[in-house]
Amino acid sequence: MHSLESCMYNVRIWHKRLFPAQHEFAYNLFLFCLDLNELPALKQSSKLFGWNSHGVYSFYDRDHLADDDRPVMQKLREYLQDQGLDLPLKRAMLLTNLRVFGYVFNPVSFFFCLGEEDKPLCAVAEVHNTFGERKLFTIPLVMNDSAESPSRTRFAGTGTKLFYVSPFSQLQNGFEFRLDLPGKILNLHVDTKTATGSTELMSTMTGTRRKLSSAALLIATLRYPIVPLQIIGLIHWHALLLWLKRVPYHAKEANPHLQQGVLLPHKSIQNLPRGTPPGNAESLKESG
Repeated sequence: MHSLESCMYNVRIWHKRLFPAQHEFAYNLFLFCLDLNELPALKQSSKLFGWNSHGVYSFYDRDHLADDDRPVMQKLREYLQDQGLDLPLKRAMLLTNLRVFGYVFNPVSFFFCLGEEDKPLCAVAEVHNTFGERKLFTIPLVMNDSAESPSRTRFAGTGTKLFYVSPFSQLQNGFEFRLDLPGKILNLHVDTKTATGSTELMSTMTGTRRKLSSAALLIATLRYPIVPLQIIGLIHWHALLLWLKRVPYHAKEANPHLQQGVLLPHKSIQNLPRGTPPGNAESLKESG
């Protein structure tokens, strides 16, 4: 591949549940961080990479934001405008999994939005669940000392979930995001807070940047084959462990009126009056 801004990260994912039962685990994998303006060049540069076409690794525009084949950058611009954010979006870096032999699952993907001269604008978290639903959370820029250290450009915010992510977490709980702009290192924190402000679940995603080349991608594939299958397997395994620990279980069909702003809504909530229009995401309150 030619010299591109797109890259890979060798990543360590860590989760710790604090109550009602303690549960902790960590695992390693790799993620792509794609400059969405470089998708045509990536397709031309590597036989392993496909864009809206088959490949060992494939990026499909319909896998993100609205479920259609419009370019993701176009959908991202429209989404920000719908949120009332008149931002001069020029580039966006997307941290995500790609389809591997046609299969993908992303618990969460992150868009890092950049303006003129790569000025940081905001971040957008796209959270997925195992029911095929998606919900977007816009995360404001709170600190930008990029002239001194790119790792000190931070996006942070808190907001109510109102989205069925896990059967072991209540819909009224909230997310707290603290995301450093990816650079040589990756440093992301996403905690789950109860309605009273207590931390229920802590999670981090840390890693080191690697050049995105065919050789590096082949090595990563041999080390971590079919990452999305590994992730979905771990989700179900740890769900079983939480169930065995008697952590309270909440059914998808319970409290459907609290599942708002959902893209690709599951049949359990499709026919309900929507308090939030489909696709309208949570605008998070700024936090440090």
